[in-house]
Amino acid sequence: MANLMDAVRYSSPQDQVKKLKSKGLIINNADYAVHELSVYGYYNIINGYKRPYTHMADGERVYNVGVTFEQIHSLFLLDHSIRNSIMAAMLDLEESLRASTADVIGKFISTDHHEYLQKNHYQDRPSRIEKFSTDGILRTLSVNARSGKDPIRYYSDKYGIIPPWILLKGTYFSTLINYIRILKPNEKSALIQKMYNINDQNASMQCTKTFFSSALFVCLDYRNRAAHGGRIYDFDSDHAEYFEKDNEFYNIFPNFSFIQSLSGIGRLLAILAMFTNSNAASILEESVNVQISRHLSFFPDDKDVLESLIQTKINVNRVVWVSRNGHIFHVNPTCSGLTDPVQISIDSPELKKYTPCKRCCKK
Repeated sequence: MANLMDAVRYSSPQDQVKKLKSKGLIINNADYAVHELSVYGYYNIINGYKRPYTHMADGERVYNVGVTFEQIHSLFLLDHSIRNSIMAAMLDLEESLRASTADVIGKFISTDHHEYLQKNHYQDRPSRIEKFSTDGILRTLSVNARSGKDPIRYYSDKYGIIPPWILLKGTYFSTLINYIRILKPNEKSALIQKMYNINDQNASMQCTKTFFSSALFVCLDYRNRAAHGGRIYDFDSDHAEYFEKDNEFYNIFPNFSFIQSLSGIGRLLAILAMFTNSNAASILEESVNVQISRHLSFFPDDKDVLESLIQTKINVNRVVWVSRNGHIFHVNPTCSGLTDPVQISIDSPELKKYTPCKRCCKK
């Protein structure tokens, strides 16, 4: 009972630092640790990211020898940045998906919401969640059409109709994906052609539609996970199970069969890279590469740890960033002290000309 009470009893960041030291965690900069624990919280940093740096001994989880607070905090920052990048990537994907879906609806059904929101234009598909059934989705869109918000109100007042590229603009990602789920075969095939830049025959195959739907739901799972602040580097979507199985899609597109061996962030990157608009993949890939390089610049022995966590092969490229005309190096490429950043190797003799930034080089 005492241990349980210790877990919920209030302690100040200063007390938390003392506790961590008593448990064998090395803290090189106590003031920095206190500040970060004050900003992000003990649970978020320590409980969320200590596991790769601990082991079980006598029934208790203890820190590995030589592990530092800065090391755990760096993994927290890596995950924090990747989570933000997933949000940015999903916003880009949403925008592209909305535009393509609206284009298909306008072309194959109508630009008049009084027409394209009629149930006869869609498959009558049930859902465990009523609002994502065919009736539920169309009801949601109809409510949105009566919202009175601009630009919906503008189009309604001026033209008497709300075209799909206006109505879908304000929909949630989950609503959009489930709206796509109820599209009839011809419209769904046309959308898949646009999203993957493949011919009508391949886009019309059921295995391709299943792949597309599974990909969208994987993206939604990552988007929701990131939005709610959950740990992301070792997350995997329940909808990813489809990609692990042998299926007809890999027979038609053997170049993509490598996805079967991927998981986690590595699989998400591959899924995003398949879309015609690969901006979302580029956003996420850049963040992953930058954060891995930053972390390994400080903790090069963590390469194997990171590879096992994010489930993707890491090519070590330990780099820092400098301003073209500056004399300070940075480990964070978005540091406020950087202007017009240039990347250089941490092993380059040129690095001797620079001094570490006091903002981002806390170690």
